Amino acid sequence: MPSPSHRIQSLAILRGIAILLVIVHHAGPEVIPNQPEATGLAGFVFWSIKNLGWSGVDLFFVLSGFLIGGLPFSEIEKTGSLHCARFWLRRRFKIWPSYVALLFVLAWIDEARWIDLEHLAQGIRDLAVH
Repeated sequence: MPSPSHRIQSLAILRGIAILLVIVHHAGPEVIPNQPEATGLAGFVFWSIKNLGWSGVDLFFVLSGFLIGGLPFSEIEKTGSLHCARFWLRRRFKIWPSYVALLFVLAWIDEARWIDLEHLAQGIRDLAVH
């Protein structure tokens, strides 16, 4: 598996296409301001891509699994062993900042009404005590 400085550019581009497929799948023509009605050739292309959007999720997860799955093999090849705690810690530091930022944005725009802050605070206090 290539090191981060030797990423396979075509796989990164393919993952970007997968993300765009998912976004288009969830977006309707009404989401784009000043967008003319999606008919004719433009409509055919739009609705064809929109109907393929479900495959973007599959493609994204397969590529992510391949790329992330190669990291332990790369470490074993490089060092002769695998430090699972280090691997999971690195994954956590890569994923959690984005996740927390998303939660803050959702709370800021009042789209996180499903988060019960009192229950969450009590859970954090319980964890801190035990």
